[in-house]
Amino acid sequence: MKGDWFILLPDGKREGPYEEGELLDFLESGELSPDTPCLHISSNRVASAAEWFHVIDADDSPSDDDAPSSTPSSTAPPRARQPWVPAPFPDEKPAPPKPLPDRVIYRGHPSILTYWRTGLFAFVLAGGGFHLSDWHPETSALGLIAALLALLWGSLNRLSHCYLITTRRVEVITGLIARSSRELRHHDIRSINVERRGLSGLLGIGNIIFSATGGREDDVAFLRVRRTDSLKDLVRKLQVRATH
Repeated sequence: MKGDWFILLPDGKREGPYEEGELLDFLESGELSPDTPCLHISSNRVASAAEWFHVIDADDSPSDDDAPSSTPSSTAPPRARQPWVPAPFPDEKPAPPKPLPDRVIYRGHPSILTYWRTGLFAFVLAGGGFHLSDWHPETSALGLIAALLALLWGSLNRLSHCYLITTRRVEVITGLIARSSRELRHHDIRSINVERRGLSGLLGIGNIIFSATGGREDDVAFLRVRRTDSLKDLVRKLQVRATH
């Protein structure tokens, strides 16, 4: 396993492992917030990125007269030097900032628990064919084939809806062969509505509607997904991170 740090994501997952140089690049580009928790693998310690990688300014560097008499503890977090950037000439325009890389943080489909009707229908078909096999032997095989077709339809229908949350946008992709997509950038989202009803709502399954028009139009909707509140909080944190 290459790397010494994991980035702890808001949904409970962890991303990595990364090496020190990679995390410093993320901090310098702004992709990684200083408040983001990071796990050091060797010490199994969790701290924010700002605590792990403290940038030393030139004014803070100790002089020879103020040098400490004892060496620092080996348990102190690693420290990074502030990168040197040459000042542009007066007639030279500064280079535009590099865009943040677009990484997929969440990929999901409608919850399989919402397809209980398909499973029940397949069970009735298989059970009915087996029950009628005493009078018509071929009905057992027909019932089993019909049940498998019902389960196949449910699986294809679930896979034809893919939901993505990246560092820049939320996106819905529909279809298996002829695929279409609908996306919305984080800084364009004006409202996030969560709808949960019935028994599935008690299990945390519902719809998340991202809108850029104050809730009057369903621009992007994640339908029948699990952990709706966690996904909403994840997008809100990505919005704050994108504005800094």
